[in-house]
Amino acid sequence: MNRLIFLLLFIPGTVWAEVMDKEPSLFAIWCWAVIAASLLYAAARFRPWLLLVVAPLPAMFFCNQLSEVSDPFVGSAMLREMGAAYIANS
Repeated sequence: MNRLIFLLLFIPGTVWAEVMDKEPSLFAIWCWAVIAASLLYAAARFRPWLLLVVAPLPAMFFCNQLSEVSDPFVGSAMLREMGAAYIANS
């Protein structure tokens, strides 16, 4: 009986991973937006050529986020888990 209990403890269970475990939170998205807007404004205001250096990083982040939201499988799962407010804000 003890062996059976010991063996049952080591049977792997089913893992239920959510989609939002792998996506940034809404707070993180807004933090990125505020930081990116501040950096882009400062670069455009003081050294316009610096936009070529600063702009690609936030552009890559938000293009990746847009591709995740518009994906037919991931986007619909995000909509089910977080709702339309997350999709609209991101």
